[in-house]
Amino acid sequence: RLARAVDVGVEDADALALRRDGERGARGLFKANRGPWQLAAGFATRTTEVPTGYWGTRFDTDGNWLRDTSAYVDLAHAHDYSPKLSQSLRLRVASYRFAGEYVFDDRINRDEAAANWSGIDWQLVWLGMAGHRWTLGAELTHGHRLTQRNFDVAADTLYLDDTRRWRAAGFFIQDEWRLAPRWHAQIGLRHDRIAGRAANSPRLALIYRPQAQTAVKLLHGRAFRPPNQYEAYYHDSGVSQLANPALGHERIAASELAVEHVFSGGLRLAGSLFRHDIDGLIDQRADAAGLLQFINRPPVATHGIELEVEAFLAGDWRLRASFDAQRSCCLDDSRLSIAAPRQFKLMLDGPLGGGWSAALRLVAQEKRRADGTDSRLEQAGIGLGAPGHATAHLMLRYRHGKGEWRLAIHDLTDRRVLLPASGAQMAPLLPQPGRELRLSWITRL
Repeated sequence: RLARAVDVGVEDADALALRRDGERGARGLFKANRGPWQLAAGFATRTTEVPTGYWGTRFDTDGNWLRDTSAYVDLAHAHDYSPKLSQSLRLRVASYRFAGEYVFDDRINRDEAAANWSGIDWQLVWLGMAGHRWTLGAELTHGHRLTQRNFDVAADTLYLDDTRRWRAAGFFIQDEWRLAPRWHAQIGLRHDRIAGRAANSPRLALIYRPQAQTAVKLLHGRAFRPPNQYEAYYHDSGVSQLANPALGHERIAASELAVEHVFSGGLRLAGSLFRHDIDGLIDQRADAAGLLQFINRPPVATHGIELEVEAFLAGDWRLRASFDAQRSCCLDDSRLSIAAPRQFKLMLDGPLGGGWSAALRLVAQEKRRADGTDSRLEQAGIGLGAPGHATAHLMLRYRHGKGEWRLAIHDLTDRRVLLPASGAQMAPLLPQPGRELRLSWITRL
């Protein structure tokens, strides 16, 4: 059920699409161990029906759907040469497929994408130096083929036919150093080279334990994210979206001061202050002609606080509560809608007896602001951003032998939360799935 569909080409601006939005899928996982060897394989497929008028498609119409499928096989081997020297090796082969169809007034457009890649991860751990734990590793990935296509189904008009290959290599070294009985340090450096671009990512952690129940941590690290193939190279010949081959890396510097203390009886209190500085945040924007394109935004700064309490109650029940508040600002004085400014979470879980257990989770979020570049919310008369909300979720488990039944109830009270839509959507806010029941069964052979 879609409410407040603004500017979607229908007469009623408060139009409703009933029983049009749906999802179906399947997934599987297999794991096996024999001595030092481990084999894992999995697949997932999902088809989503989207009636929300995204990309200017016809609102409240069958035929707008997205389908993605992924599969992988992992083979790992671990070996201890001695009590102070061990090695692990992992090989992976993976694939991904995507397809989507979009119904416009005069045509049906189709997206297709396919990717195949393989990789190897190697890691060596050495404990031969007193007070040190050295880790050395390497990761190599080869993208054999990535294809993106966009065309009109009936007219067979081709807008995009792009095929690429890529390689990525990463090397890292880390030392876990016991400076003194109460002081520990972790120092690491990682070097990556992806598609001809290089980046270094250092990491530092200093940990002080004035007593066994208390820990004070000072953390700092840098990381990066290269643009993916869709962000950099996808386009539909200027109908709605432009490519940006010059799109740069997204880089982040994160610093955090954290304190944790465990009282007698198991009560745990934790708190932290953090700051994240993001340079080149990858975001999608519309140009003056209304064409969407991924760009690197001006520097973004996020700072905030996190508080957490955990208590063990009678009957093996556990209570956890957390509160976090943050503020994100861009150099151009715009605000981001990455996360809610303030958020509270509460979880209660424990056994019910007779093989049954339960977990209840409550989440409350403050109003999420828009970033100030999209005027659709103002046009809709609902202000800047999505309204605050509170939701409840319940999980029931029943264990019998090697099997376990799980019943998950998402959005227990059916609040139907609204979140800001992306630039591809014509409605400024999209309702999220309401009450949802999932029944699953897990067995161990």
